[in-house]
Amino acid sequence: MLFPFPRNPTVSPALIVSPVFDKVIEKVNELKPDFMIHLGDRVYGSGDPEILKKQFLIYRQKTK
Repeated sequence: MLFPFPRNPTVSPALIVSPVFDKVIEKVNELKPDFMIHLGDRVYGSGDPEILKKQFLIYRQKTK
C-alpha cells in the first residue's frame, strides 16, 4: 500500500505537518500489519535546527 505525500509549494515546508501523515498513521493502525517499511524522509527538513528539532518531536509523538 502506498501513501503519497504531495508537497504544497505555497506553504513553507519548514512549518507544515502534512495532514496526510495522520491519515497514514490511522490506516496503518487500522490494518495492524506485522511490520512496516518506511521509504523516504521522516520529516520535511529545514536548515534551521530549531525547526528540524520540532519536526522530529512531532514525528516521534505521532509514531509512538
